[in-house]
Amino acid sequence: MTFLEALRELKSRPPEIKSWNDAWFEAHLIFVYETFLYSPYSSGFPFFIRAEQHKNFLKLAIITGIDNADILREKVKEGHNRLNVSQWHDFHFHDSFWSSMNMENLDSLK
Repeated sequence: MTFLEALRELKSRPPEIKSWNDAWFEAHLIFVYETFLYSPYSSGFPFFIRAEQHKNFLKLAIITGIDNADILREKVKEGHNRLNVSQWHDFHFHDSFWSSMNMENLDSLK
């Protein structure tokens, strides 16, 4: 969940990087764009739906720094509890935030 809190930071140069090329972080920009542009119009975030496949889960692992789906699910649950996600009333989801993130199916197709 922490990576969702820091989405804005993914669109700009990290402070510890002194040399910068926008193309290096294009995947981060696409992640941010897809996550919030398409989410109100579908039953889930496209990036997370594709992360059912192992090769696409590895892309998510690069962003989150977590390469194990079970550990990622645990961390997301911790974030949901810390941020009291169950009390969010208007986030334009037809499904729960957990379902929209496709958490149960991450890295399930090898």
